[in-house]
Amino acid sequence: MTHSPVPFRALAVRARGLLALGLALGASPALAHHPMGGQTPATLLDGLLSGLGHPLIEPEHLLFLLGSAAAVACLPIARAQGLRLLGLFLLTGLMGTVAGTAGVALPLQDAALAVSLLLPAFALGLSGAATPAAPGGPRWAAAAGLAGLVHGLIYGEAVIGAEPTPVLAYLAGLTLLQSGLLGAAWLPASRITPALRARLVLPARGLALALASASAWMLVGAA
Repeated sequence: MTHSPVPFRALAVRARGLLALGLALGASPALAHHPMGGQTPATLLDGLLSGLGHPLIEPEHLLFLLGSAAAVACLPIARAQGLRLLGLFLLTGLMGTVAGTAGVALPLQDAALAVSLLLPAFALGLSGAATPAAPGGPRWAAAAGLAGLVHGLIYGEAVIGAEPTPVLAYLAGLTLLQSGLLGAAWLPASRITPALRARLVLPARGLALALASASAWMLVGAA
């Protein structure tokens, strides 16, 4: 079965729209770090809204999610391999979030978030390489799992001290939102034909440079 190519412009418009939303929300002091304005969710609805909003209001989480989905989709690997990597990130992220709600803290979390952006940057930089390091092996799986734990531990801090009901709702909203973002970025890109993928090498490497620059900027701020 053959798939019709997805225009790069349409993919770029979707990505820019999601990034603009996340950056705009993240720039608001009232929403910084938490959709509830810094308050611990107290109800099921509060927890759900917090989970749905957290990946959007912090640009570093949003950049990682969209960049990772684009990286997995742009490399010439089987769709099943890409799905396994993204699924592993979601699974370990959920585990990290649960640990974070129990008070497990991540040292130097700003630096850890910054370094995590280098993972999709490196993968995108391999796009179009003559012998790309296919991200289906153990090293890439370990990197995806570790990145999930890093982001998950930071997500968990938002609901420390909350009752079980809003915590469960938070986990559900967080999983739904991240799955939606990853799917929105990965699914259309994964249908790109090999011929079109070859033409997207420069844009992919440009995105890699942007993610690496964001990582460097965050590291400077965390120093």
